[in-house]
Amino acid sequence: MEEAKTEEADEDDEKIHLEEMDTVANTNVWEDEMRGSFLRIFKTKKLEHLKIRNPFKDESLFPEKKVVHTKIGKESTGITQVAQPDPKQAQLKSYVTFSYYIKSIEAIKRDILRAWKKQDKVLALQLAIQAVKLLMDTDEPNFYPAKYTYVIDLLETFSMLVFERIKKLSFPKLSDEKLKEVKESNIVEADINEGARDICRNWFLKISVIRELIPRIYIEGCLVRNLVFISKDKIKSVLLRLIRTVRGVTDPLISAYCSNYLLRICIELMPKEKSFMRSVFNDLLLNMREGGRFQHKNLNFEEYISLFEPVLETIFKFYSQNSTEEDFKAMLKIYESSS
Repeated sequence: MEEAKTEEADEDDEKIHLEEMDTVANTNVWEDEMRGSFLRIFKTKKLEHLKIRNPFKDESLFPEKKVVHTKIGKESTGITQVAQPDPKQAQLKSYVTFSYYIKSIEAIKRDILRAWKKQDKVLALQLAIQAVKLLMDTDEPNFYPAKYTYVIDLLETFSMLVFERIKKLSFPKLSDEKLKEVKESNIVEADINEGARDICRNWFLKISVIRELIPRIYIEGCLVRNLVFISKDKIKSVLLRLIRTVRGVTDPLISAYCSNYLLRICIELMPKEKSFMRSVFNDLLLNMREGGRFQHKNLNFEEYISLFEPVLETIFKFYSQNSTEEDFKAMLKIYESSS
């Protein structure tokens, strides 16, 4: 009975927070266009009963607490390592079911919402980092699209929380209804007060002290929209830098899905910019050409390459929108040069 009440309270917490957050992007490409493609790949493989290594008891993912403090403006950039979300249950099993794994990710999402409600922004950030670390494991590649989907859902929530907070601080005199009308496209940097700018800079300073490459890329990617409060002109250069940084990721599956996430952010913030898509397509083809890396010990080539279908679908679907003849020629040239 007590458990049922707790779950009900968790759902209420989530509902309250999500009701407070309007869709901040001019279009939500992930929810409307991409999410189903990744889940479909998983479902067609009928692996709901797959046993997956339990990461929620892994000390490399959930280390002892450690705090690093830097300060800018009024806020600390303290990064606190936190314990695993459900230690008593997690430590009992070396392998867990798909259902258990996904529920554990959703539990981290609820923990982020609770931490945010308690004004513990550092804890919320650290929980998001821990969730992204799950994407560093490709032991079960067939499960990766589903795992990716639920981690991105979590990042969506975290991204919205941060954006909405800075938006409220930027326009303190606006009512909640008026705030809903404020989107990235109609924010003017000159209208943002210095306090909100400081808090925005502080978030990016927090990101800079994340040690692991994959979490740092994803977290910066999910917060890059907040650059509208500081300088919109920086968005393109930051996204290009992140896409190039992914080239240092050796695992092709991790690399492709990470690039796909950044590509989705590019599509939302800069829908007419085609260079991002060409860059990601070129990097994917280069990975495929290096046959020694483009394989997995548990899958044959056809099974492995099918996991990249949602990434290719994203590239071609959005590249074809409003493309000129020159755009298509540029993409064809990339393909021909990789053959």
